Amino acid sequence: MTAMTDKIYMTLEGQTELRKRIITEENNLKALLKEKAVAYEASGDGWHDNPGWIQIGQQEERISKDINEMKKRLRDAIIIKNNAESLTSVQIGSKVRLKQECKGIVKELILDIVGNQESNLAKGKIAYDTPLGSAIIGAKVGELVNLKAPIGIIKIEILELLHTNETI
Repeated sequence: MTAMTDKIYMTLEGQTELRKRIITEENNLKALLKEKAVAYEASGDGWHDNPGWIQIGQQEERISKDINEMKKRLRDAIIIKNNAESLTSVQIGSKVRLKQECKGIVKELILDIVGNQESNLAKGKIAYDTPLGSAIIGAKVGELVNLKAPIGIIKIEILELLHTNETI
């Protein structure tokens, strides 16, 4: 494996979004703990026979686990602060215009290359560690890349590295 896949990389935007998700989940957990306390009081000594109270406990455990995993990911991630305007090849933080061709169908796309678990195809964001992201990382303008996919070979040409208003 390359150094790029051994570590978790994240953009500044991804870091901000993950922090927001942690805060949201912590607030959800606080509300759930209040609900659990009410369920406990309502059931008296029979709390251990109360399926609702047990279900709340399971939700609490799941949310706590999710929060811990997100905090670990945030703590361990390497934040990419590339200036997209100075890049000479596709990197995390790049906005790239590319052409892909497969079985005679040609599509042109503009994609932001983002960090681990930041993909959002509806917004044109693809993570560096997805098959497409991995295939084009390091490619320069004009370079041709072949991506082996279940539908066949996808030929990708890097057309342009676009400048963004955001410094990543």
